[in-house]
Amino acid sequence: MTYQIVVTNTGGVPIEDWTVVDTVSAIVTDAAGTNPAGYTLNVTQGGSGTLFVWKNSVPLGPGMSVTMTVTGTVGVVCEVATVRNRAWVHATNECNLGGVQVASTPSSFSLSEPLSLSVVMTHSPSVLLPDTPVRYTLIMTNTGGMAIKNLTVVDTLPAQVTFVSQMSHPALWHTNPSGSLHVWYGALTLNPGQSVTVTIDGKTAACFTGAVSNTGWVSASHACGSVQGSAATNFTLTMPAPNLVIAQEWSNLSGGSKMLMPSPGSQVRYTITVKNTGDGTAVNVQIIDTLPTRKTVVNTVTVPAEWTVDLTKSGTGGQLLAQISKPTVAPGEIAVLTVDVTINSRAEAMFDVANRVFVKGERFCGGTIVSAPRTVTFRSTRPGQVKIVGGIRGYINPKRGEHSTILVRPTGPGEITVSIYDMRGVLIRRLTKPTGGGHTDVLHWDGKDSSGMEVSPGV
Repeated sequence: MTYQIVVTNTGGVPIEDWTVVDTVSAIVTDAAGTNPAGYTLNVTQGGSGTLFVWKNSVPLGPGMSVTMTVTGTVGVVCEVATVRNRAWVHATNECNLGGVQVASTPSSFSLSEPLSLSVVMTHSPSVLLPDTPVRYTLIMTNTGGMAIKNLTVVDTLPAQVTFVSQMSHPALWHTNPSGSLHVWYGALTLNPGQSVTVTIDGKTAACFTGAVSNTGWVSASHACGSVQGSAATNFTLTMPAPNLVIAQEWSNLSGGSKMLMPSPGSQVRYTITVKNTGDGTAVNVQIIDTLPTRKTVVNTVTVPAEWTVDLTKSGTGGQLLAQISKPTVAPGEIAVLTVDVTINSRAEAMFDVANRVFVKGERFCGGTIVSAPRTVTFRSTRPGQVKIVGGIRGYINPKRGEHSTILVRPTGPGEITVSIYDMRGVLIRRLTKPTGGGHTDVLHWDGKDSSGMEVSPGV
């Protein structure tokens, strides 16, 4: 630091004899002054500081100036302080033999808190998932008024983070005394305003849900003692959860819509769609399809890549159990599978065919996932067969709101005529419908006679 003292003769006559006196605070060490030509300087050390006295040997004419300087170093101060300084001038001339004394404008500066250390700890990215990289960053800044040294940084990683690597200042040594404890130390000096950074790279636990907290501790020493600081950062891990859903539908490969029911010997395709609607990966995924083998014969099972098929007879009646598997199904992944079957030609004339499927799997960290089952059913009929659905054994009671659905599978094209009689043999209603043959036709009777009146029970 430097003090500068400027003396100017603002009067109209020369100053013949004058003296400048300045006592510099003892806080400023190694103080030394400059001596302009024609002046003498006397320096004396005292309890309150360093006394500088300049004495002139040449007059100072009107309007003339002379500059004296004092340089030094601010010493060790272990508390907040204000350093003040003021110089004095005593001068005489032929008009004022008694002399005049003038004080300079005061000069002062403040010394900040010498013992101050800022510690900031952060993690990135800000949002973390299980089994992902995480970086901790510790920034230490000397916010005090003097240099600190012998820095020591200590961080015990949380159990949910595995250490991968670290990076720090070349003057800091890294050690790993035990387990998750990491220590950095060295003779690093941080001057006021300087910072040093330590980073730790790790990986979060794969199977953990909850809060994860980490605290870093820092200590350092200086001339006035030691200083400590700490900082913490927190984040929450949530394990992603898979969710498996399944859908199924059937189609008649022998032609016609679903209203045109397949006959024995025709081919039917089951289309099964599986999707992971969750945000986690499902593992050991299996689609279980229990096929009615007494009524159908499996032809082919078509699956996407990485899916495998195992056909095994098991269960009541020897039905065929299809196990369609994949090691993992990622979030949002969709798989579409098909099972082609032929309806058993030796089955009864008219029968229902039901197929039930569901999907199951596991969470990565344990736990079973099972979807709701999905069942599709269709009715198979032989040509020339008639089936009445509704009421009891073909008899309905219109008063109870019972209606009939009549299924007819004609052997060839023409017109279908269905006659409805009461229990006395009286014709109530006649239903007709043209047909092309070769498929099942559906006719509906609403329980009313040919005049639109609701008939009495017993039809």
